Amino acid sequence: MQKAVIFLVEDFELLSDSLCELIPFSGHQVVLKASTLEEALQIVNSGQLRERGVNVAVVDGNFPSIEMGREVFGGPIVARAIRDKEPSIKIIAHTASSAKEATYGDVYAGKRYAPESLFEAITSL
Repeated sequence: MQKAVIFLVEDFELLSDSLCELIPFSGHQVVLKASTLEEALQIVNSGQLRERGVNVAVVDGNFPSIEMGREVFGGPIVARAIRDKEPSIKIIAHTASSAKEATYGDVYAGKRYAPESLFEAITSL
């Protein structure tokens, strides 16, 4: 991929801010970010992904949210919403879980590895 235009979904603020600073050094750009399930779904449903030309979503899998009175992990929910609204967007599962558990993404990039593994995953799409 030449240049990714990225939607970043990450609940850990320090990591989100760091990725927003580092990703441009790999030739890509973060144009939208969300830190909660509600915020991510609002962005997806509002048409902002298309308006901003997003072609890659980097989605944390394990950010907790309350849905219908029970705690759920938001990553798969956000990924499903993106696929429903904008099926051409590639999704990177960026999570501390194993690749086996991160089936919601087109590509897996583990958080336990250096940021370069995420950059490589973005470029591979």
